[in-house]
Amino acid sequence: MEPGPLSKIVVLDMTRLLPGPFAGMMLRSLGARVIKLETTTGPDLLRFLPPLREEANVAFTALNQGKESVVLDLDRQEGTDVFRRLCARTDILLTSARKSWMQARALDYETLQKENQGLIYCTLGSYRAGSEQEQLGGHDINFLASSGLAGLLSLEGKPILPQVQLADLGGAQYAVICMLAALLGRGEGGRGRELHLSLEEGCDPYTHLARVLAKFAPGQTSLGPLSGQSPVYRYYQCADGKSVALGAIEPKFQARLKELLPLETSHWPDDLFFQPAEAVHRELEKMFASQTRESWVEFFAPHDVCFSPVLEVAEVERDEEPLRAHFPSGESTLHGFGADTRSVLLEVGYSEEEIERFGQAGLAVTP
Repeated sequence: MEPGPLSKIVVLDMTRLLPGPFAGMMLRSLGARVIKLETTTGPDLLRFLPPLREEANVAFTALNQGKESVVLDLDRQEGTDVFRRLCARTDILLTSARKSWMQARALDYETLQKENQGLIYCTLGSYRAGSEQEQLGGHDINFLASSGLAGLLSLEGKPILPQVQLADLGGAQYAVICMLAALLGRGEGGRGRELHLSLEEGCDPYTHLARVLAKFAPGQTSLGPLSGQSPVYRYYQCADGKSVALGAIEPKFQARLKELLPLETSHWPDDLFFQPAEAVHRELEKMFASQTRESWVEFFAPHDVCFSPVLEVAEVERDEEPLRAHFPSGESTLHGFGADTRSVLLEVGYSEEEIERFGQAGLAVTP
């Protein structure tokens, strides 16, 4: 197995729950060595929530498998001393702790980079740095709301709460892009940088074009046909209650669709995407409702007309984590709580006697 493109990179991931660990997972999938650091007083709560599989939460396992586990007490001086020694040999520090919390323990960027000029210090916070909300807590629903994305995800003027944490996952991917760019900018042995990012910013790629459109055309946040006004760019419900998706925007797909459909289409407009066609929408609704989803899948299978069944997530046959198909590197087992504290501390110069004392004093978890 070939090493991943980040095989020489060490990441210290002290984030919890979903966004930061997802970012760390992506870096690990690219080959980075990721050390998950938890504290004795504040472990990752996701680890213990149901549903459990082999004594760990299923989602926690998916996000953190393959990461080494180190557990320290960062409320005591000796614990923060160990942390600083780890950072001296780290390429990326990924944290979701507030800046004031890190500063109170002398774990801020200015302090850590004195021992490691190449350190990339990435804080993944809630709201944008410098904003009035910067020090406030928040969750995915709050970031959807403040970014304008909740407004775009509305139906009849009422925002819909998606079943996927778009801000958390978007923020994680946004952070990975920034960290990779910082690595590229640093080069070999160059100077690192501080990145103060936010989950609110994770919504920006979804809202950028809508915000630009709204400035020049008040009230318009998308092309109407892409918002469901076109009968060839919609979801349709089938006889079994399941749905299909039609996305025949281009004229060539529309022409082929007209040839295939068991409907009289000579009266339809030439361009079903941009021209008003509410009557066509009603015809297609009735047609798709006449048979099951599987029947329509079989009907359209030989033809390329931008047709897809709407699948439940359990129907999607894909087990590997993001990026794995392209960069198949590294192990995928979950390391136990603090399982690697001893080996990592030995690696950075502590003796067995010192590590044993840390464990006895409750400064570290050293099984």
